[in-house]
Amino acid sequence: MTLGQADYGWLAAATDNDGAVITANRRLARALRDQHAALMLADGRSAWPTPSIGFLADWLKEQHLLRVYSADALQLLSQAAAGAVWEEEVAANAADDYRGIASLARQCKQTWDRLHEWRVPLQRVADDAFGAEQRLFAKVAYAYRDRLSGSRWTDEAQLTAQISDAIKAGNLALAERYTFAGFDRISPAVQHLIDAIAACGSAVDVLQPTPPTENGVLHSFSDRRQELIAAGSWAREKRINDPTLRIAIVSPQLESDGDAIGHAVRTGFAPGWQLGDANYQRSINLSFGNPLSKAPVIACALLLLRWSARGLPARKVSELLRSRHLPGGGSGACC
Repeated sequence: MTLGQADYGWLAAATDNDGAVITANRRLARALRDQHAALMLADGRSAWPTPSIGFLADWLKEQHLLRVYSADALQLLSQAAAGAVWEEEVAANAADDYRGIASLARQCKQTWDRLHEWRVPLQRVADDAFGAEQRLFAKVAYAYRDRLSGSRWTDEAQLTAQISDAIKAGNLALAERYTFAGFDRISPAVQHLIDAIAACGSAVDVLQPTPPTENGVLHSFSDRRQELIAAGSWAREKRINDPTLRIAIVSPQLESDGDAIGHAVRTGFAPGWQLGDANYQRSINLSFGNPLSKAPVIACALLLLRWSARGLPARKVSELLRSRHLPGGGSGACC
């Protein structure tokens, strides 16, 4: 079965009789819920049970909450809390003169997430570590793991494996059918989860992406910015040839670096957009809202809270001193 752009004939059957649909992202989950409602209305129904359609990460958290009162329940850390623990462990294990604690902690967390996604044992990382940086990561990762274990905490990276184990042990009630939708690639962690669900007797369908109608072309660029500018130029050429086209450019880093990505794509799609009118500047839609933490006054407040708990890099202190949102702050500040 494939997941087509306009073919949702599978959706009603997938959600009937306590069936659940698990998606690769929240946007697809929202789209499928809307489509399910449209199917019900087209079928003449005025009311229907809420379908079980959700993003995988949200579904895992729901299953974790179902076990919150069990004897072996662990407290799930938020992303921010997990990041703070990583920073503390990096600071405790890195050299005293190391200045990039926050950056290194983010890289360690990303590596930790990827290791769990691919089910790579930490011992293998330690055994194969080559160079000072890899050995430092292994040391910090062990300290982080032991910190979580000793405090009876867990994080989102470990949740897939833990829920899989709970399903295998018969500690979670399952639906009769699960449909996994929107997964271009099934990681080993997700496959382990699918196998655990199937082993307990539930039917599992994995929808395959619709095969492309055209052959793809691979290009290489000197850096990411040049790649994004070229993507904007490509979209501009396509739109000039056919003004009715709606074109999407997918970037996995949109959440962490949306401003820079939007700037580069606009440069390719609408050259000189900085000097154009408002409509020209809005020629592309960045489909990701800025988080509240990026609002200038909130960013300054968060920096102050962080400074009250631990040190700040000199650059961040400079931003605070020049902030328009603090008494005596100057203009031209970054926050």
